[in-house]
Amino acid sequence: MSSLTRLRPALLAVRAVRSPQFQQTRHGSLVYRGVPPPTRKAYLWGEAIMGLTWFWILWRYYHDPELIWGHFPYPDTSKWTNEELGIPPDDED
Repeated sequence: MSSLTRLRPALLAVRAVRSPQFQQTRHGSLVYRGVPPPTRKAYLWGEAIMGLTWFWILWRYYHDPELIWGHFPYPDTSKWTNEELGIPPDDED
C-alpha cells in the first residue's frame, strides 16, 4: 500500500496532462489541440464528390475497358512452342 501512496502524485500529474481535448460549451464546441469534428455540410460534400468519382471510374470502365485491359487480345500461351519459349529439346545434352 505504501508504494501506491508514493505513486499517487505521479498518477495525478499524468491525469492532469490528459485533459479532454473536446469540450462542449453552451453555444457550440471548443477543440483544443485536435481536429474538429466534420460538419454535416462537409460530410455531404465529401460523399457527393466520392460518389461522382466512383461513377466516373465505373462509367469509363464500362465504355472503354481497353484502358484497363489493353487494346489487343492476349495471346494463347497453350499454342506456343518450346522453341518460342526458349526451352531446349529433350535430346540435347
